[in-house]
Amino acid sequence: MVMRKEEFDKYIVDASKEYDVDPELIRAVITQESAWNPNAVSSAKAEGLMQLMPATAKSLGVSNSFDPRENIRGGTALLRENLNRYDGDVVQALAAYNAGPTAVDSGAWRSYPETTDYVNRTNHLALLRIFLKHLTLLWILFNPEQFLMIFGNLHRRTILLE
Repeated sequence: MVMRKEEFDKYIVDASKEYDVDPELIRAVITQESAWNPNAVSSAKAEGLMQLMPATAKSLGVSNSFDPRENIRGGTALLRENLNRYDGDVVQALAAYNAGPTAVDSGAWRSYPETTDYVNRTNHLALLRIFLKHLTLLWILFNPEQFLMIFGNLHRRTILLE
C-alpha cells in the first residue's frame, strides 16, 4: 500500500507532541532524508522516512524502520536527543543527525560538504515552513473578511459539487 505524504501527518504531530520537536523540523528532515519514501534505503543502509541506521533504530526502540509511525517516532526521538545534547541548537542537532555526534563534538562536520549542505537545506526548509505558517496566521488575523470571502466561497463550491 502506497501512502501519500499527508497520511504521515498524524504520526508527525504525535511525535512532535511526544518529543517537543517542531513538526516543521520533522517534515524538513523527512524531505531531505527520504523525499517522503517510507521504503527508502541509503547506500549506507539507513532506512525509512527519517533514514535510521539499523543500530540506531534498535537503540531507539524501532523494530521496523519501514513502518512510518515507528520511523517517525524514532527519528523524532533522535532529533530530541540531539537538541538536548546541543542545548537546542538546531544547526548542531541536524549536523549530529547527519554525521553523528562525534563529528559535531570535534567540529569536523563543518569540513563535510554533504553535512553542511544537509544542515543548510534542512534548516532553511524548516524555517521557510514555519515562516509561511505564521504568515498565513497573520493574514487570517488581519484580513478576516478576505479570508472568509475566499475560503467561504471555496467551501460553498465544495458543498455544491458534492
